[in-house]
Parts: sequence; C-alpha cells; structure tokens
Amino acid sequence: MSDGRWSVVGPKYNDTNYLPPIQMERVVVKGKVDGNEMNGDAVVDPLSKMDGSGTVLQEADGTVWSVMLTLSDVSFGVKGHNKFYSIQIIIDDNAKHKAYVFYKWGRIGAKNPQRKLMGPMTKDAAKENFTAKFELKTENAWPLNGEFQPVPRKYTLIELDYTDDKEEEQEENSQDNDIPPSNLPPSVEDFVKMICDIDLIEQEMAEMHLDLKRMPLGKLSKQQINKGYDILDQISETLHAMSAITLEKQEEEEPEEKVTTRRRSGRKKGLPSKAKQQLNKYRAQLKELSSEFYTLVPHDFGMNLPPLIDSLWEIKLKLDLLEVLFDVEITQKLIKEKKSVDVNPVDAHYASFNTHMECVDPTSDEFKNIEEYIALTHAPTHRQYKLKVESIHRVS
Repeated sequence: MSDGRWSVVGPKYNDTNYLPPIQMERVVVKGKVDGNEMNGDAVVDPLSKMDGSGTVLQEADGTVWSVMLTLSDVSFGVKGHNKFYSIQIIIDDNAKHKAYVFYKWGRIGAKNPQRKLMGPMTKDAAKENFTAKFELKTENAWPLNGEFQPVPRKYTLIELDYTDDKEEEQEENSQDNDIPPSNLPPSVEDFVKMICDIDLIEQEMAEMHLDLKRMPLGKLSKQQINKGYDILDQISETLHAMSAITLEKQEEEEPEEKVTTRRRSGRKKGLPSKAKQQLNKYRAQLKELSSEFYTLVPHDFGMNLPPLIDSLWEIKLKLDLLEVLFDVEITQKLIKEKKSVDVNPVDAHYASFNTHMECVDPTSDEFKNIEEYIALTHAPTHRQYKLKVESIHRVS
C-alpha cells in the first residue's frame, strides 16, 4: 500500500496506523527529584541481590544508567553467537552516596547467567566503570548524544520499555479483596479473560523461542519491534532478488528448449559466473540480516545455532512473532491500567477496548450458518479432530 501502513512483508507498528482505538501511551510514574537524580524507571535486577534495597540511577535529564546489549551472529563457529550483556548502576537506598555496578552476561536464555556486583563506590566511579564497559562492548560513547550506531561484530543496544513491578505490586495490594461481579455476559467475560491471560501469551512466545520468564531481557519497545519489521523488509527484498536471478536463467533456457530438435542431455547449464557471484553476495546478506534480526529481537535457541532466515515461510514465522510481541504490549498495558475498586477488573479491560461485543444467539440463523460453514470447510485430512462452536461474538 502507498500510504505507508504496510511494509514489504508486514504492518508497521506505530500509534497512528496499526494500533487499535485504545489509549496506548505509556504512563511513567517517576520519583521525586533529589538533587541531580531521580528514581529510575528501570527495575533493579534481582540477581544483584539489591532489588529490595537499591534503585537504578536515573538522572534528571532522563539518562537511565541501565542497558541491555545483545550480539547474534549465525556465521560464527558451530553454535553461532547469541549472547547478551547488561549493565546497571544501583544506588543504595539506605546510603545514597554508595553506588554499585552490576554486570550480567551469557547466552540468551541461560538459566544461570554469569554476574558480578562491584562496589560500594562513589557515583562518579560507578559512571566511569559503566561508561568504559559500554564503550568497550559497543564502540559507542555513553551517554548517547544521538542515535545508537551499531558496529559489526560488536554488541547492539536494545531499546526496552521499562515497567515497574513495584508499582504493580502496590496496585494489587491496594485493591479491595471483595471484587465486584462482572456485568458482562459469561461468554464475553471468558473471551476477555483469554485475551488478557499473560500465561497463554508466554506459552505462545516460548514456542517461538521467546521466554519471558527465563530470557534475561525486558520488554522490547515499539521502536525495537519496528526495527525488526525493517530487517524483515530487507530479507524479503534479498530473497526476491535471488529469485529474480534464478527466474531469469530459466527464461533464457525456455526458447532454446522450444526450437531445438536435437537430443538434449540431462545436464543443465549452470549459472554464469557473474550470477553466481551475485547469489553468493545475497546469501552473505541473508546471514548478516538474520544476525541483525536476532540481535534486535533476541531469541532463546539454547546452545543451538540460530537458524538462517532464508525463505518466505521463515519470514512469515517472524512476522507472527512480532505480532505476538505487539499483543504482549497491548495486553500488559491493559492489565496495568489503573482500575477503580468498584469495577470488576475484567469489565475494566473490556472498557479499554473501546468497542462493543455481544453474543450471537445460538438459535439464530446467523449462528447456524456460521456453524455450518465451519463444518463444511473442515478439511478431510483433519479427521483426527472435530471443531465445535462454543460461542460467536459480534464486534462493533
């Protein structure tokens, strides 16, 4: 489409042309300014053992001294690179002059990543340690003066949308234990519960090699997801170019096959050397782009080599993955919205949809027609199971 809503391989993720009509702007509750710093949005890593006694340093200008870096390379060795490195400056809540630097690193998805806590030290010393390590790993200066510039064979900065678990806990503790009953029809209530079921989403992400419980990464920002779409665009264009070379070779051979009366051998002519060089160049691009995609959208492949994204089917799978990340973004925002104690949480989530949903009468012709359509289009190769329509909802 020419209006920019769709890329070569999928929809872009942005507030104006992809999100549903619900308020998606993230509300960040920041602490009070104390001198030249403020309580950070980033959550203290529990492995530092300071999550109950420390705060991530964030300065008044918005600089958060907490980063997540990743590096993936499908061409490196037998298992490839697929690793992360995180750095945090943690301020002791009981002694503001004491600062610590926490490092954590390892293969993405590792159950027991390596870590190190340095300190106590002064804030200036902590900043020096943080900056030196960041520049060593990325070859970028810190704090960033502009946009981060990725460097080949170096770690890339991952943009995270920080969420505050403490705020969520406080909200849960402040809610009345006597939750009022839902005013929604039972089938609509069940449907909303399913949409907002984090466990189901985490299960789906685990099947796509993304595990929110074990992966040492925060929630990717929408900018990061958009970058993932951009990489898939480039992979799609590269595959199209490779296909064009092969197709051109086939079209060159077809006229000769039609006019010749001589007996042809079963041996086909190979590609010209120039075409072979071009294909090799494109294959190298696919490796680089696949590595870049896994760096931008970290995957948990364990100790296995990250697979090459080299087919339209693989692109489709990655598009589905980005859509799941998008769904997680929406669901978490809906669940964490402030809710009145006199409203059932499910009803509050439903109200956030800004839409109307009603059940279709099971005795109506509309319900029966849809039910019949589903039965008639059930493929004969799927005889091992049957589909049963439990409910149908009309959305307006």
